[in-house]
Amino acid sequence: RTRRVAVSAAFTPPAAGTGGFLAAYAYPNPAAQSVTWRVETAAPDRISIELYDLEGQRRLRFEGVTDGFSAWEGESSLEALAPGVYFYIIRSETSGALETGRLAILR
Repeated sequence: RTRRVAVSAAFTPPAAGTGGFLAAYAYPNPAAQSVTWRVETAAPDRISIELYDLEGQRRLRFEGVTDGFSAWEGESSLEALAPGVYFYIIRSETSGALETGRLAILR
């Protein structure tokens, strides 16, 4: 049986792979208690990461600054989130580049 879920207008996923990231992803995936975000850019950049549930509600927002030489990593706790599938957007605040993906939380 298929269940339809209405997605709020608050979440409109952009096209994946549209930007200037050398690397942008979350690991481990699937995750349990925490996730590490890894972003690498060719030039210094301000980035933001947003995590949405299947109803389109933003559940996490995280920010960082890359240096353009090495990968930036930041860790987020997932303990307050229910197990399930979430969607993330990694956005360059400087260039507007976007990367999207799915994150599964298992316990």
